[in-house]
Amino acid sequence: MESQSEIREFFKNQTIFITGGTGFIGKVLIEKLLRICYDLSVIYVLVRPKRNKSPNERMKEMFDYPCFDKLKTVYPDYYKKIHLISGDCNQVGLGLSSEDRNVLKKEVTVVIHAAANVKFDLDLRIAATSNLRAVRDILDLSKQMSQLKAFLYISTVFSNCNRSEINEEFYKPAMKANNLFKLLESIDEGVLTTVTPYITQKWPNTYTFTKCIAEDIIRKEANNLPVAIVRPGIIISTYEEPVAGWVDNYYGLIGIVVGILMGGIRNLFAKKDGVVYCIPCDFVANVILAATCDLAKKSGSNQLTLSSAKNEVGNVKIYNYVGSSKRRMTARLLKNSFDKYKWKYPLNNMFWFPFVNYVESELWFEIRLFFQHTLVAYIADLVLICLNKKPIAVRKAIQVNKLLKLFSYFGKKTLTISCNNVDNLWNGMKEVDRKLFNFNMDDFHWEHYWKNALKYGRVYLVKDPLETLPWARKKIMLFAILHYSLIVVFCCWLFMFIYRML
Repeated sequence: MESQSEIREFFKNQTIFITGGTGFIGKVLIEKLLRICYDLSVIYVLVRPKRNKSPNERMKEMFDYPCFDKLKTVYPDYYKKIHLISGDCNQVGLGLSSEDRNVLKKEVTVVIHAAANVKFDLDLRIAATSNLRAVRDILDLSKQMSQLKAFLYISTVFSNCNRSEINEEFYKPAMKANNLFKLLESIDEGVLTTVTPYITQKWPNTYTFTKCIAEDIIRKEANNLPVAIVRPGIIISTYEEPVAGWVDNYYGLIGIVVGILMGGIRNLFAKKDGVVYCIPCDFVANVILAATCDLAKKSGSNQLTLSSAKNEVGNVKIYNYVGSSKRRMTARLLKNSFDKYKWKYPLNNMFWFPFVNYVESELWFEIRLFFQHTLVAYIADLVLICLNKKPIAVRKAIQVNKLLKLFSYFGKKTLTISCNNVDNLWNGMKEVDRKLFNFNMDDFHWEHYWKNALKYGRVYLVKDPLETLPWARKKIMLFAILHYSLIVVFCCWLFMFIYRML
């Protein structure tokens, strides 16, 4: 079977350099490469010190995650294929030593740039350093790699969310990278905070804004490098590989889902039948690896050079990956899945009955946030103060409300996204590669996905073992009784109030 797989055959003896390897998508990529393409030569992983931990300590901790358990069983000596490169995308030149830089120049054949700061409310200066300068630095380094066959940049389909229609092509950013850097050098933090909304213009946050500019850097500076861009939708927990429902962070939709299940998020600004462009992490990893192989194959045969196709500039092909139009994930389907499986797999540390309402009116959304989030938080803090405990509810509610308002941009916007290159990539793959690197979602079962996501997400992310389910199920029943009892009491009071007024 190995000889029949074009993708496995391509990665055989390849030397791969990955940035963002300690991140969510990075871990899944590394695990898939080592488990399925073990005949590769070596994977160099860029790791920076963080939270008083050295790169070596972080690397060792990374392989303690459950996502690597299957790999360790199949290939116990996997660590021989992994080499640490100490560096930092926030530093000039990626913070590489001259020795490591020389090694990468001589040996690397494939670069996958997955590193990015994905926080929505990030300071523009930090976002520009992480998401822009690092792209330019790794491009400069790649131009000096004598054996480079493929450079994959992982962007986001929301990099151009200021548009209603997003095709697999480059779009003009609101600002050029050089102009942004000059601006950031000339103003202080206070002024920057004030002018950021004017700088980002129609982009909802600094993350999507800088990702759009990053693509423009690639468009202008990739030259004749074999480059491709993968734009995935919202990356969520794994579907089945290496294990079902694995996730390691609270970013984006994952954090909102946990907030709902904890009982802290009760309202979302969204259209009930609106499409939610979310993609399981293992499917994203598969499309990245398939695109890398396809890029190297075509660049080697000079099929990409100076293409005049609309969806290519020079040798840069773009892949919008948001699943299948036949199996769209909608807000209604998401809510129905929650309502069904929250009873079966509730969180043991929930603090109220989990429920969520979709609101399509901005005014009504603000009103509901005040009464069901902010006001409830003040009451909770009052109770904590009476119990001689530290009040934390209001601070948490402010953070949650800020996150929900940031996401409300996507809840009210309708996007049309074309994925022709992804479809063509799939259609051109052999059957064996389709099985090994599946990313086709025409027959994807979303309800089954969310069942596993809620079941195993509580284990991997919330650290809530399945053994606590019996108590958690009793707890959710108790909260449900309290929740609906309060609603009945409030309705009776309202009825009596109106009756007396009349």
